[in-house]
Amino acid sequence: MEDGVKTPGKAGPKLSGAHIPWGNKEVVVENYEILVHSPNSVGYYEWLPCSGGDVPENAFKTSDGIYIGRCHYEGGLVPGKVSTSHGCAYISYGGEEEELPEYQVLCRIK
Repeated sequence: MEDGVKTPGKAGPKLSGAHIPWGNKEVVVENYEILVHSPNSVGYYEWLPCSGGDVPENAFKTSDGIYIGRCHYEGGLVPGKVSTSHGCAYISYGGEEEELPEYQVLCRIK
């Protein structure tokens, strides 16, 4: 895992650290940031369905150029990252990095 790269993953009160998909594993990191949308922010966001590495023109990227996605998996909606070059989204689940061809992408709307 590259130090300092902002990789989308999941965090919550019942998880130890943030869980990110990386290198075919679910990696737990203790130092992480949470993306929140402030009511005072300019613009709005929505999740748009995509597949096969496609992302809309208005897709949100981290400062490191990684698209934020989420996937339906095992009865839940799991956040992760989208790889346009690999044609899928990656999520972390059960200690593994899962690769899924259908996903939703976080997009800016006006």
